[in-house]
Amino acid sequence: MPAAQLATRLRDLLSELTLHLSQMLELLHIERQALATTDGDAITAVAVRKEATTQAIERCEQQRRELLDKHQLGSDSQSMARLARQLPAHTVRELALAWQTIRQQGQDCKQQNQINGIVLAHQQRRTQTALRILRGQIADNEVYSAHGDKYSELNQRTLARI
Repeated sequence: MPAAQLATRLRDLLSELTLHLSQMLELLHIERQALATTDGDAITAVAVRKEATTQAIERCEQQRRELLDKHQLGSDSQSMARLARQLPAHTVRELALAWQTIRQQGQDCKQQNQINGIVLAHQQRRTQTALRILRGQIADNEVYSAHGDKYSELNQRTLARI
């Protein structure tokens, strides 16, 4: 495949990847709202959409790596530099800008996902506290497992039996 065709195919893949990352960021914002309002149905719906979007992102990334590997450019951090030797400067700038956008979108998604994790952890602590109060055990009896995870021995008790 000539360098111009390679650049076109790569540009198309990067555009598709940018689209999917934008969708993921939007879904993460929707998830944040659903977590904040504890809307279980919305959380479930977003989880399904996030899974499909994650698969699309992974597919695009796999295709990008395969394309670069097929042309012996590698898929490491130097692949764009190796490709740049074969392309006109304006094409290199366009691809570099697209790649920079993708990297930023990835960071934005990572940051929003971490925020969502914090919200979820806070809600989990609040729920655990409420269960302790219902059980009449207000003291914090959390211990560490062999893997370093915190868990409450109180969770091992039954709240009610029918």
